[in-house]
Amino acid sequence: MFVSGAYSTADDATYREDRQLGGRGSGSDAIIVPVRTLDELLRSCGVAPSFELLVVDVEGMEAEVFAGFELAVWRPQMVIVELTDMHPTVEAHRDEHATLGRSIAEAGYDVVFKNTSNTIFVRR
Repeated sequence: MFVSGAYSTADDATYREDRQLGGRGSGSDAIIVPVRTLDELLRSCGVAPSFELLVVDVEGMEAEVFAGFELAVWRPQMVIVELTDMHPTVEAHRDEHATLGRSIAEAGYDVVFKNTSNTIFVRR
């Protein structure tokens, strides 16, 4: 994980883009952290499907979180995701975030709010 204050991330492209925009990381501020899928984490905590709210804001690793999350199984009632596909200066994951947003919608969710950084989905 690259340590960069509020914009710490495990994503190299996001880290580099943050530094170009004046972020705090130095390039040598990296640490090793264990990784688990969201499915593993929810199961280990005894979370039941159809829980109320899922918030995913992981500085460029949103697609990776959803790759380890069975949305069709867990079916949270509301999902808030940092999707920067419409952000005017953040370009690192624009296409990937647009694709992720479409896949969440196709899984049975409606967009009820979207700005340049966050999208709120509600289950149909």
